[in-house]
Amino acid sequence: MAKRLRDHSARVQLRQPLAEHPFGTIKRAFGFGYCLLRGLVKVAAEVSLAVFADNLRRAINILGVPRLRAVLRERIAALSFDPVRRWLRALLWFAQRLLTDFSHRLTTG
Repeated sequence: MAKRLRDHSARVQLRQPLAEHPFGTIKRAFGFGYCLLRGLVKVAAEVSLAVFADNLRRAINILGVPRLRAVLRERIAALSFDPVRRWLRALLWFAQRLLTDFSHRLTTG
């Protein structure tokens, strides 16, 4: 690893801020300094949920709530495979509930 770092130091310096920033944000903003569960499958699910929350936060910041809802609806409508569509509709419903709650908190202070 040390040899790879020496040989590709420019790539490492480019990768560091891109790859490390999301992990730092998740740890700081969500208080996710360590996993609460044990076992590879459970830890993977826990980390996936934290990354999903961070990606949702980023999408809200970039697109805004109304545009994000519209984009999610468009993507779901474009799907043709039924099991995937059902799963994504459930995910869309969950995301819309989060967005509605988020919008409500923004407007009510």
